[in-house]
Amino acid sequence: MFVAVIAARNIPTSQKGKLTVRLQMQHKASSFQLDTAAAPLSSEVTWNQKWAFGVEISTEGLTLALQFRRSKKSTQILRSRDSRTKVLGELHLSWKKVLESPSLAYNGWVSLESSNYQ
Repeated sequence: MFVAVIAARNIPTSQKGKLTVRLQMQHKASSFQLDTAAAPLSSEVTWNQKWAFGVEISTEGLTLALQFRRSKKSTQILRSRDSRTKVLGELHLSWKKVLESPSLAYNGWVSLESSNYQ
């Protein structure tokens, strides 16, 4: 399996923070996670991150999640990472969908449907 995360566009920039993309297997190996480097929040972010790895059909697919992490403020003491990180949107890509494609690939921009950005 080869996955490339290139960029994100049209991101609201009303807060300060950083963006990452997390790749995670959907089933049987959900602890397998890969993250892009953190990039400063702007309306268009570029990563050019590439991953190559082997997968088993039993994992059923992968999830890509665009995550926003608020900047640390000096008044925040001992806050957990999860309290500052929000998922802006996710893409669930099943191996079945990839295998049905003539090129055995998914290539293109993805619109994230859910948005928890506050």
